[in-house]
Amino acid sequence: MRLRNLLVGCLSLCLVSKPWRVLQSALVSASEAAQISVKQPKPQPLFESITTLGISYLHISPKLRICYFISILFFMSFMGDSVEVPHLQLLTGKKSTLNQVFVKLGWGWTFSIIGIFSLFSLLIHKDWIKRMKCIAVRLAITTFFFFIWCSITFPTIERYTGYCIHNGISFSFAKRECVKRPEHEYVSFDISGHSFLLTYCIMIIIEESKEMLYFLQLSRYFRGAPPLEGNESQVLDKEVKNLESVFKIMSPLIILAFMAMVAISLLWDLMLIVTTIYYHSLLEKLLGTVLSLCMWYILYKRIFFVLPEIL
Repeated sequence: MRLRNLLVGCLSLCLVSKPWRVLQSALVSASEAAQISVKQPKPQPLFESITTLGISYLHISPKLRICYFISILFFMSFMGDSVEVPHLQLLTGKKSTLNQVFVKLGWGWTFSIIGIFSLFSLLIHKDWIKRMKCIAVRLAITTFFFFIWCSITFPTIERYTGYCIHNGISFSFAKRECVKRPEHEYVSFDISGHSFLLTYCIMIIIEESKEMLYFLQLSRYFRGAPPLEGNESQVLDKEVKNLESVFKIMSPLIILAFMAMVAISLLWDLMLIVTTIYYHSLLEKLLGTVLSLCMWYILYKRIFFVLPEIL
């Protein structure tokens, strides 16, 4: 009798516990599936793909950029001196819209677009006040050196080395007066302000557009995607958990400003090639390009590198 009761008890226990174990296993599986579905990142939005392409164009290695500038300078100068390259006045002429509206005002365009992009980007940072000070200082200093070189130094060198020639006779006419006289030629050592300006603007745009790496990192964080390789520490949960609503509002504006930076950089690349083919001597263009690269290196790799610590 005791053995029978023991067997019945064991059988009852198995019958009761088995459904519970099955139910428990099902609940655990459902919970794990729910967690997996929650962690599944949202699909990559279109704007992220577009900005990635823009970053790929702008963020080429500085060494490759410098090699590109120097190679273009020598190759295009040699081609312009060796081959009769026809002028396309709407594109290459001094009176063309691209030259008069854009290149002549090149620093104004670059300054405005970088300023707008930086202003929009500040709002997706917690420490926006400190960043605003750094941006203001960088723009002020880069503008100062643009003015010193392009508006003071280069014109002064041209004025002191220039003279007017007619039939082999030298005259002391100023440049404006000389070019108005028929068959008169003004000769001077005119360091290429266009070569300096366009190279200077491109390199500064490259540096200031690096903010888009943080923007993409935030975008991936908010849609649940893993961080970009090598940038795992750029975004901290405590810093950005309250920025999602601001990020959604500012994203279209930041993207538009960034694409404007890409577009203006492409235009400066094009106009740099035009300048290299049609205008100035090789030495004048080489000095303008080298000076701009030196200014970029001194400012962004030395002075601005320690600026956040100072401010």
